[in-house]
Amino acid sequence: MYPTGPMIQDVADALSNPQISADKVAKAQVLRMLNASARDVAGIWPWVTLKRTVTLSDSLYLVPGDYSRALYVENAAKDRYHYVGEKSKETYYRVIDLRHQYNWLFDTPVTVPLAIGNTLKVGEYATAVTSTADFPATTCAGEFIRIKDNPGVYQISAWASTSAITLTERYRGNAVSNGMFSIRPIGTKTIGFCDETGATTTPTGMTLTYIRATLPLYREEDLIELPGNCNAVRVLAVQKMLKIKNRLTEAIDMQGEFDKELQLMKSLDPLPDFGDPSALYNPGTNDSIRLRRYY
Repeated sequence: MYPTGPMIQDVADALSNPQISADKVAKAQVLRMLNASARDVAGIWPWVTLKRTVTLSDSLYLVPGDYSRALYVENAAKDRYHYVGEKSKETYYRVIDLRHQYNWLFDTPVTVPLAIGNTLKVGEYATAVTSTADFPATTCAGEFIRIKDNPGVYQISAWASTSAITLTERYRGNAVSNGMFSIRPIGTKTIGFCDETGATTTPTGMTLTYIRATLPLYREEDLIELPGNCNAVRVLAVQKMLKIKNRLTEAIDMQGEFDKELQLMKSLDPLPDFGDPSALYNPGTNDSIRLRRYY
């Protein structure tokens, strides 16, 4: 992991413009490119530093709002389920003499938010959030909220009333007053389960292990949550800045450096386990297989 402040200066030095950090407009532009680059690099690889496991709510099976990609789904007995694209009589994986078939899929996403409003108030880098009675009437702790046009999705750690909630992480943005928000936003994914016939099942105690999205970089103290010194993020940000300045040849010439730094970051972050649905097979037989894929 690497702090944002020194990374801004690293980009400025690479552009032969060390005074960028003293120029508010130029510094803001570099910060935007760093945010874009950090998101791009975070999406290239299933970084273990962003790995998280959550217990899914029974019957609803809501996927966390900060979801980026899935690694595996398993039950309380640690039996891992197969991913299938849809419910059908013929699932994606078929095994001869299979007694039981456990499958998961992405079901219909959320179409109606848990709560929306336009009276939200939150301070810069604060965790306390208020509204004019726009929050749910019962606890929404554990849910995720989108605030105005901020690119981050923030988890709610505590609910006090219809007018007060607390965020798990500090709000990374300028102070908001009378801002729009959405708790459990439209498009939040849900998971469904089915057997080998395609019939819906409703298991309990299910967990999802996934790679989460990162929060935006806002202050110089904010860490880029990727392995090592995050040099691939620095190189990509420099490339984006060069393109803005119409120095396309220089940007293209840096592609080899980006590829090298990205490989180095990957070497520092071992590939995560994508799943071993051993519960589908008789242990110790030739039927056992290991899946190396993510979704």
